[in-house]
Amino acid sequence: MTRVWPIICQFSVGAALCFLGIVCGLRGRYFDLSLARDRRFLAIVVAGFLALLALALFFTFFAPNWSNGVLP
Repeated sequence: MTRVWPIICQFSVGAALCFLGIVCGLRGRYFDLSLARDRRFLAIVVAGFLALLALALFFTFFAPNWSNGVLP
């Protein structure tokens, strides 16, 4: 669990702030979901967040074993 809690804390706070930014952007009419450009931007932001989460999980659980000669 010592490897898991930092990821949970980091990405849960990041997800909450990302969600808050998206909601405030929609309420303040900074984002308009009727425009393809804004939908694409929000999709890129969410996909990037999930990609960083996957990268952090990969290096947290698989990379430490590489020094022992264990490959996934």
